[in-house]
Amino acid sequence: MNPKFYHKIPADFLTGKAILILIVTLCSAFSFLLGYFVGKSQMEAPPALL
Repeated sequence: MNPKFYHKIPADFLTGKAILILIVTLCSAFSFLLGYFVGKSQMEAPPALL
């Protein structure tokens, strides 16, 4: 990577906040994908007869 790029990153992002932001982002992305695939698999099932 370009070393000059690191000057543009805020100082707060390089502290422990970066780890917290990364964990929250990954958890929300995993939750979204899990809900998406579960909903998609339920849509492929035949509809229940009333």
